[in-house]
Amino acid sequence: MELSSKLGRQMAYKKKLEEEYRLAEEKRRAGTKSKKGYGRQNRHSTEVIDDEEDKQRELDILKQKKREEEENKKEAYHKEKEKLVRKREEYTARAEQFSELKKKRIKERNEIQKSKQNILEEDDIWAELENILKENEIALKDLENYRRIVEISEKEEEIKPVSKPAWGWRPRSDYGLTGSCNR
Repeated sequence: MELSSKLGRQMAYKKKLEEEYRLAEEKRRAGTKSKKGYGRQNRHSTEVIDDEEDKQRELDILKQKKREEEENKKEAYHKEKEKLVRKREEYTARAEQFSELKKKRIKERNEIQKSKQNILEEDDIWAELENILKENEIALKDLENYRRIVEISEKEEEIKPVSKPAWGWRPRSDYGLTGSCNR
């Protein structure tokens, strides 16, 4: 944007100079015509030649000024362009550093989250282990209670003789079966 507006100003300035040059040229022509006529009337050709030489010198001076101005403009443009290129390089370097820092921060955050998650998982593992141990303790207590009940029931069976019910029930041992069912 900045370069295009600068070029626009330079072009406008160039047009202004050309217009001034054109007007100055017209004034000189108008002035030289009258001098030429005067010179012809008096037959002084040296005045006409002097006027033409002066005119040529002024043209050369104006052309030289234009060239110098254009060279200065080109030089200023190139300096500005170089400055912009340097600034762009600085900005890209800064942007690269910023992106690297951002990547590092994101990587560090991810590592922290992973370590937190691992800690939580380890806590979960320890909690799971504690739950398993508690479940095993409960199962052991249940098994202990069951063993006691079985022992008590075995003692009671030893104490009570097996009686036959009135409807004709007999223990399996009476049928010749020892524990498995043959159907």
